[in-house]
Amino acid sequence: MVKKYLMLAKSSIHLDIAYPAWYWSHLIVTFSKLVLMVSFWSAVFDGKQLINGWDLSSLITYTVLSMLLNEYVNGASWELSNLIRTGQISVELLRPYDLHFRLMAQDVGATISNMMRTAVPLVLFMAFVYHLQFPVTILAGILFLWTVMVAIVLGNLIDLIIGTMAFWLENMWGLRVFKAALFLFFNGALIPLNMFPDWLQYLCMWTPFPSLVYTPVGIFTGRIVGEPMWIACFIQLLWVVVIFIVLRLVWRVALRKVTVFGG
Repeated sequence: MVKKYLMLAKSSIHLDIAYPAWYWSHLIVTFSKLVLMVSFWSAVFDGKQLINGWDLSSLITYTVLSMLLNEYVNGASWELSNLIRTGQISVELLRPYDLHFRLMAQDVGATISNMMRTAVPLVLFMAFVYHLQFPVTILAGILFLWTVMVAIVLGNLIDLIIGTMAFWLENMWGLRVFKAALFLFFNGALIPLNMFPDWLQYLCMWTPFPSLVYTPVGIFTGRIVGEPMWIACFIQLLWVVVIFIVLRLVWRVALRKVTVFGG
């Protein structure tokens, strides 16, 4: 069973490598966004030593990692919604695999490939130019890698819920744009969450969004340490379970719609 999904992930890696033009365009766009954000924070500091407990070096490190991670906490909602819109979903449901796991396996495969070919070179380049900081401890570095993997899974689950909405919506473009904006702001990719007003920080912590970016990068940069670090890891896993259950419940309701209109 697991081997089947590993093969799907592997095929997705080969597919990702097969389109060099897409790779180079994505690399240039991502690099441009990183330089823009780093330049923005450099201008904001302009001689200041600290802003909200952040020095320029640690904030640049946070910005680079969070902006890159934000690129990979999306999922396959576009493919799922296309399957629904074109009617191919009825064929996919007859195939010998779980559709959600198939979409997640392929997206994770593409994410791993893209991270190795885009994120890693960009981090190394930015580290050389802007002297990015290392993890505050070895444990923080290990937990960072673990929480990144969990964040990718969580992002996939949320995105699949978005894709399932195609059963009820004729056009998914607006919902995708809204989701992207929501992710970027509330997961801490644009601005660290501890720079938000207290009431907004409190509101964010009741959503799964901080688990996507702020938790992994906060651990890496030492913003989340000690007991709160372990609590954040637990909350991240808890959200994976909760969102998975929500996805399955929404999917069950959606399949009734397929049964009613599909005969």
